[in-house]
Amino acid sequence: MSADLQGRNGVVFGVANKRSIAWSIAQGLHAAGMKLAITYQNERLEQEAKDLILSLPGAEAYMCDVSKDEEIARLFAKGLRLDGRGAMQVMDAPGPWARVLLEGCGKDV
Repeated sequence: MSADLQGRNGVVFGVANKRSIAWSIAQGLHAAGMKLAITYQNERLEQEAKDLILSLPGAEAYMCDVSKDEEIARLFAKGLRLDGRGAMQVMDAPGPWARVLLEGCGKDV
């Protein structure tokens, strides 16, 4: 990734294992300098996902099932904040949950 994302914050939803699209995205964003919060779906995926996530210096791991709106709300209610300067949220999940949102531009991409 050639973009300079130094000083930006982002959330990547849906890391399951080293073959996850979300994991590849997280690695690229981290390499570009973005500080990341990365989620995994549930207890079953926790150990492998957390091991991957915590291998990225400065990344934080959270459990969040994106198929449940209340879990997404709970994640942000815990104090997870994006910087508002083009911060990025990436969701790697099937169906209507698959989307990339660019916060601040006011629309789904």
